[in-house]
Amino acid sequence: MSHICIIDDDETSRAFVAMAMEAADHEVTECESATTFVSQYLNTSFDLIISDVYMPDMDGYELLRTIKENSGVPVIIMSAGSSYDLGNKQKLNLTLEMANDFGADAVLSKPIDADKLIELVDESIAKYLA
Repeated sequence: MSHICIIDDDETSRAFVAMAMEAADHEVTECESATTFVSQYLNTSFDLIISDVYMPDMDGYELLRTIKENSGVPVIIMSAGSSYDLGNKQKLNLTLEMANDFGADAVLSKPIDADKLIELVDESIAKYLA
C-alpha cells in the first residue's frame, strides 16, 4: 500500500481519483487546493502525488516546481485543458506537454480512465522505489 496525495479543486474529480486509488489498496490524502498542500503537506512523506493543472490559487505547474524543489516524489499531472477552452484537444495536448517539460513523471487527460490511472500510478511508484 502506497500513500498518495490527490490535489484538485474539483471535488467530483478528486473523489473519483480517490475512489480509484482506494480500490487499488492505496492510502489517500485529499487536498482541495495547491496552497493547502504546500502549507499543510509539503513535508509529508508521500509515495506519489496526483494533481490537476488548472486551480484558482496556484496552478499545477507552480505546484509541480515546488514539489520537485523539495522532494523526489513522483507527480502525475491531470488536466481537461483550460477552463476557457475545454473543447480544444490541441490546447489539452499543449497543457500536458508543458507538465512534462516542468518535470511531471506522467500526465493524464480528463475525463480520467481509472485503469490507465492505476497503471500510471503503479509504474511511477515502481520507478520511485527502485
